[in-house]
Amino acid sequence: MNLKFLPIASSISVGAGLALIAAFASPRATSAPAASGAWAASVQHIIFISCDGLRGDFLESLIANRPATFPNFKRLKEEGAFTFQARTDYDFSETIPDHSCMLTGRPALDPAGQPPGTGHGFIWNTTTEVTDVTSTIHQPKSTTVIPYAYKSSVFDVVHEANLPTAFFHSKDRMAFFDRSYYGTYGAVGAPGVANPARDKIDRASGTVTGSTSAASAMADFTADLNANPLAAYTFLHFVDADKTGHASGWALSVPPANMTAWETAVRNCDTALGSLFAWLDTHPAEKVATTIILTSDHGGGSPLKTHVDELKRENYTIPFFIQGPGFKGGRDAYEYFSNRSNPGTIRVADTVANPPIRNGDAANLSLTLLGLPCVPDSFFKPELINPDATTLLTITANQGHLLEVKWPLSATSYVLETTLSLNAGPWVPVTTSITSANGWNIHTTDSSPGRTFFRLKKI
Repeated sequence: MNLKFLPIASSISVGAGLALIAAFASPRATSAPAASGAWAASVQHIIFISCDGLRGDFLESLIANRPATFPNFKRLKEEGAFTFQARTDYDFSETIPDHSCMLTGRPALDPAGQPPGTGHGFIWNTTTEVTDVTSTIHQPKSTTVIPYAYKSSVFDVVHEANLPTAFFHSKDRMAFFDRSYYGTYGAVGAPGVANPARDKIDRASGTVTGSTSAASAMADFTADLNANPLAAYTFLHFVDADKTGHASGWALSVPPANMTAWETAVRNCDTALGSLFAWLDTHPAEKVATTIILTSDHGGGSPLKTHVDELKRENYTIPFFIQGPGFKGGRDAYEYFSNRSNPGTIRVADTVANPPIRNGDAANLSLTLLGLPCVPDSFFKPELINPDATTLLTITANQGHLLEVKWPLSATSYVLETTLSLNAGPWVPVTTSITSANGWNIHTTDSSPGRTFFRLKKI
């Protein structure tokens, strides 16, 4: 069962007296009650962009000091929420382990105190475990590793809701992910899913013989857009900053000096991003229903031509952008999450109460915005809020039919109510299965009987 919940957070109007959240037990329901929340408009498309090797503090400097040279990153910052203080995986700042986080919503290793198997466990980056044509994220080609369980991904959830997926990459090793989720190694969907087929990626391209460029990945994407409707979830990968960083180093020039090789590579990514903006600007129907999420697998520069030391700030600091319905331009991305906190410059574990935004948050953020449940067995579950709301009501769909409804302890003049029918009612106060933690009231319930609606009513 796939749950549709809109909005993720709503403001309470004193005049109206209530805020409404709806959870639909039907795939991609398009009708929903009017609500004033930031995500009242449905998002139909996610374009997730991984700019390989895009160091956060360096990108911040380029946008601030050379805005005319990087106009599209500047536009992304000005038109959406952003932070230059997001983080890689806690234990790895490498391409394949971190992209595995982005797709599965899991850390690479089990965080302290978490059960075995919490992490996705794929810790290799350039070895046979990545390159062998029979090796997958589920079972690496290694005699030293016990058999793995299947690792579900954002591709699985979107595909099994019978929505199209796409994957365009520009690095040979990234073909590992297409292999892990295609018709041979993808899992058969559970009984009752809309599309149980094993191939979870409907459309894909990208070299399998060597790295190319952001321009070539964007050209593949554009060719697909000319032949097919925009997919519900598109994963787009730009290699340039990483490829050049390894060749020439992660380095900034001092204006008005000529740009370094790494800056030129980032400009190439900016140009590819501009091509995407140009397509969306000429397709207004898709533009208003699309959210762009852009981040990176790692930074780089410590030492100069690498990034593998996850203890170095230069390597673990990455940007994170969200541009789409409900996200105001120029806002700090941390303001949109109730369970994420800006770590400043330090390295913070996953086990703290409010960890930093990580690249691994992208999987379930994408699914939340599409109105779909989280990746099965995932760990990173960012909770969206409306930073401009006076009172917040949030709902999260967990595995199966379990819903978690949250509202602030400070909302003492409101009562949570529920109904199975907006038309017939009745609205019934919720008095059971309510706990409290970290400033929130939390109601946990099983939505399996049917469509379930919640509201906060002013007493």
